[in-house]
Amino acid sequence: MPITPANYGPFITTLDTTLGHVYSQMDPKFNIREISTEVPMSGSIWTTAWTGRMPKARPWFGPRVVHEPAAQTYSVAPIPYELTYGFDQFLLDDSDVNGESPFWRMLPDMAMGWRRWESYELRDLIEGTGVQAGTNGVGGNRQNGLDGLRAFYTAHPISIYLPNYNGGGNALFSSGTYCNDFTGGGVTINGTLIGGALGQVQFASLLQYMQVIPDESGEALGVMPDAMMIPTTLQVEANFILTAAFLASPVWGAFSPLTGQVGTADNQLRKTGVRPLVNPWLKNTTRWYLLDTSHAMKPFLWVKREAPRTVPRVNPDDPVVFDLHKYIWGGWARGTPAWNYSWLFARSGP
Repeated sequence: MPITPANYGPFITTLDTTLGHVYSQMDPKFNIREISTEVPMSGSIWTTAWTGRMPKARPWFGPRVVHEPAAQTYSVAPIPYELTYGFDQFLLDDSDVNGESPFWRMLPDMAMGWRRWESYELRDLIEGTGVQAGTNGVGGNRQNGLDGLRAFYTAHPISIYLPNYNGGGNALFSSGTYCNDFTGGGVTINGTLIGGALGQVQFASLLQYMQVIPDESGEALGVMPDAMMIPTTLQVEANFILTAAFLASPVWGAFSPLTGQVGTADNQLRKTGVRPLVNPWLKNTTRWYLLDTSHAMKPFLWVKREAPRTVPRVNPDDPVVFDLHKYIWGGWARGTPAWNYSWLFARSGP
């Protein structure tokens, strides 16, 4: 048979797979344990129980007033997940005649998928997307927090025991509720606008509001936000607010440098102890979050029933290999993200 350009190609082609390595290098670093605590479980439903803060001492006029605690509960069910890759045995055998197979990254990609699994699902819970957006027949409405209302909400009850609670005398909580959802340009409470699109005033107002949220006794809980979680699209603004040595009246450009730094002043906001935390998986480009991550139990939880595992079906006598000359790798896991107390986190945005 004569040599033609079409059939001559294999004799002069050298397969180079180095280009595909860039995918393995594209791995933004984000430690999910900075914002979430892993909670192991067994069984089909995880339930936690607690009591609210007991009342404080009162002047002893008249007979004693007896206070009795009442338990509250919160339950979630782990979700099963799977990740399965398959490959034709003959195609795989013939793909590496010139060296490394172009399909070498299949199993590293599987490992990366499981490594990011928790971060993706927690992101979906926080942003209310994917399987975490609704009931889905598992564990009730996943957007509901510990008090039975949506975890991000404008009117969380301070005390479920006292529906007409006056907030302990603080005018910001005279309605008996507290807010942790300041999207939509902020929320006006007792004449004060709190939160909104990320900026100096918006950050300062939300930071101070969270610190005075009262507990059931009427005194401040002691929430101390120490992290601002942001998408990558807000990292410049967040770093300017939280880490710049000086502040002035900057002029912002869409993708241009800051200008207008004449007449700078010491940036007091960087002394608040709040650090910027870039979450590269967040998809909402304008929403930002304040979190209190200073406790053993972080603002969000990861309830783990089964850690990811992968089983290969590559033995020659495996039915799928013997009958279909196909290799299969199948992984599965069970777990779910969950909420902690809603006063440990707040979101804001335009």
